[in-house]
Amino acid sequence: MNKFLQDLKTNILVFDGSKGTMLQKMGLAAEECPELWNLKHPEKVKELYASYIEAGSDVIQTNTFGANRSVLEKFNLQDKVSEINSASVRLAKEAAGNRAYVAASIGPTGKLLEPSGDLTFEQAYNVFKEQVISVTQAGADIINFETITDLCEMRAAILAARENSPLPIIASMTFEPNGYTLMGNSPATCALVCQSLGVDLIGANCSTGPESLLEITKQFHSFSSLPLSVKANAGLPLCSGDNITYNETPETFKSTVNDFIESGVRLIGGCCGTTPEFISAIKDELSNFNPAGFTIQGKPSPGSFICSATRYINLENIKDIDLVFLIDDTNVETFEKELSEDNMDLIADRVLDISSNDARAIYLNLNMAGKSHLIVPVVKTIQTYSKLPLIFQPAEPALLESALRIYNGKAGVLLGNSIDENTFDLIFLAKKYGSTVIYD
Repeated sequence: MNKFLQDLKTNILVFDGSKGTMLQKMGLAAEECPELWNLKHPEKVKELYASYIEAGSDVIQTNTFGANRSVLEKFNLQDKVSEINSASVRLAKEAAGNRAYVAASIGPTGKLLEPSGDLTFEQAYNVFKEQVISVTQAGADIINFETITDLCEMRAAILAARENSPLPIIASMTFEPNGYTLMGNSPATCALVCQSLGVDLIGANCSTGPESLLEITKQFHSFSSLPLSVKANAGLPLCSGDNITYNETPETFKSTVNDFIESGVRLIGGCCGTTPEFISAIKDELSNFNPAGFTIQGKPSPGSFICSATRYINLENIKDIDLVFLIDDTNVETFEKELSEDNMDLIADRVLDISSNDARAIYLNLNMAGKSHLIVPVVKTIQTYSKLPLIFQPAEPALLESALRIYNGKAGVLLGNSIDENTFDLIFLAKKYGSTVIYD
């Protein structure tokens, strides 16, 4: 087992604090690219890493939060993705030695994914893939996706890491004061989807202060058997001209540590506004703490759930759940005649009809009678007009993968009881994309 993951089994590890806050104290200007400091001011970046290690961090993050092609384009630095990421990992490893693990910080693309924006799932995947490969080759110990507000974007990030790196993955979302992400994802669906895709820790960071993130963490703990990560802000930012301050203190952070640990947190640090003093306070609180054994006793199995980006259902008693066919004997002829890539009105109308009733999930047979090339637009249309979870009945592996790859949730995959030449491939794909297999 990976040494970092092994450590988490017996210890509570301390993350670091804010990079931006510290870099600004070191002279970073508002209009500057923070990640370019890895090349322009390497000694200061290394000094920053060292300050957190001295404060007690067991895991430090690289200064690479915005070092992906999409964000670096804003500074005309898109051709320096590998150089910037590699330099930051190297500096972190030099500062850490054998005293701390190096987690590669990877933030969002800065663009909205379809249907809210123009960025496609595969475009987001490729942005993450490039950065994941860079930090992996440079020698990072962990990949930490953080401050992501869209579960669809997090799915693209996780798949990019799973398919291009052997490193442990932390998937950390950011939540609004109402307890949901900016795109309306709940802690429950975030936990179910991220765990199903094979991450090693689920987390929350940024957002607001420790108290609000504690509630998010408790919900994670109810729906996931994984160790949790948390990095709260030092409260809400208070702006006075160009000056930004925060209302939380190291002591208030220290006072919440025990509650986080009881809620499953095994990696704890700080985000915006926090400094080495906050990390020292956390370390001090943990000095006499005896980690309780991490247990999932009494939790429902994540494998029995399916979910969309916003809703979930438990399939343990599937016979009691109202599933509605998207296409059935009453509309299949119309579907075969009228549906085209440029005309999804039939699907949109049918989805709206289903959603207006009491259905709890939508059933879609992927054997689409000569229309298999429309699977991706059909799934996209369903997700645009409905929040209900989907259950797919696959016809063949290639069609199932097309549907699962862009499905923004944890799907159900309905298989027959008989075994044929495709069965094991279908089960493999269901597992790869975190789906719940249902046997007819």
